[in-house]
Amino acid sequence: MDAAPQPTSAVPPEKAPLETLLLRSGLLTLRQISEAHRIVDESGKQLTEVLLENGWVPADTLAELTADEEPSAPPEPAAVFVVFANLDDGARLEISEHDDAASARVSGAGAVELIESNAETLLELGDRRFQARAITSVEVIEFA
Repeated sequence: MDAAPQPTSAVPPEKAPLETLLLRSGLLTLRQISEAHRIVDESGKQLTEVLLENGWVPADTLAELTADEEPSAPPEPAAVFVVFANLDDGARLEISEHDDAASARVSGAGAVELIESNAETLLELGDRRFQARAITSVEVIEFA
């Protein structure tokens, strides 16, 4: 009788992402990996740096697990999306700032709706006071 074939991983162990290696080896739980990624997202630090700083993985073990990895490129700076109101006198005033394009577009659409439905309303942005109808356009600009 032939032995049942052993399941194989789609990713060879030596090519698996660090997170997978940490899970397979039992060094971290899925919850710890999720927490590490949250910290990476908030701080901009590298995953290995977060793992070491929190004492979740010993430095020598981490060195063994990452020995075959190519050095990762530094994270790209996060883009910022700014919604501006352009006034009829040529001024450009910032309405809001967002981390993603979708929320910036929602903010811009809300500004347009406010302007269209309240043209005579007195608005205040920064130190400027003006009627809503003075806004000629609303735009979203991405800053990298």
